Amino acid sequence: MIAAPPSARLASVAPAAAVELDLAPSTFLGFLAELEEARMVVRGGGLTLFRQTRFGEFGDAPGDDGGLRRDDLSGLSLDPGRLRRVCLLHGGGLPPAFEIELAGCGFALAVWPGQGRGDLAATRDLLASSGTSALAYEAVRRAGAAAWLDELGTEDAPSWSNRLVFDRDAGTISVVIASAALVVSSRFRPALVDRDGSTLRLSDAAGRHVLHFRAGEGPEFPVSPANSHHSRP
Repeated sequence: MIAAPPSARLASVAPAAAVELDLAPSTFLGFLAELEEARMVVRGGGLTLFRQTRFGEFGDAPGDDGGLRRDDLSGLSLDPGRLRRVCLLHGGGLPPAFEIELAGCGFALAVWPGQGRGDLAATRDLLASSGTSALAYEAVRRAGAAAWLDELGTEDAPSWSNRLVFDRDAGTISVVIASAALVVSSRFRPALVDRDGSTLRLSDAAGRHVLHFRAGEGPEFPVSPANSHHSRP
């Protein structure tokens, strides 16, 4: 299970609260580059990827003419024109999380700022410079925000084009989660593989990469004895 870091209360956001930020996509992408200890969650088409990462500058994505902007540090490409809203949620025992809703994908992307002084200051500055509107926390949660890693909804699967490739010689797995609104690619060496019902969970030794997907929809892996777990993003 991924252990959530200690929750840090922000003055502008109470526990079990949600706000929508009024800001330009470029402002939010610039904010991501200020984070020092970010965690990213990408959900789509029956796959969920958790990755600890830094963000850099989003530039033109090579070979793309559909509006995607790519950040090489995080491996994330995003179409700013498809960004519907950015919501900040705080509740359920989790630290504050930015939940990003994308046209055609729903809340497919989430970013946790770290709990260090720099990340908290950057988050406070963003809130102070942006207008906010209060939202009903449970309504946003039902819409798909703050989904657990093993909540593998597939109702929008036709809009996704995902790939999983296991290199047995290198012992690594490559994952690409892709839609018209975003593409994320990552590669890691699984050190832990377990199963809960139809859900497979792969994690590297440091827990910096965690991947959930349904058994039978990806490569074959030897798994440890079944044990029940529920992982939050």
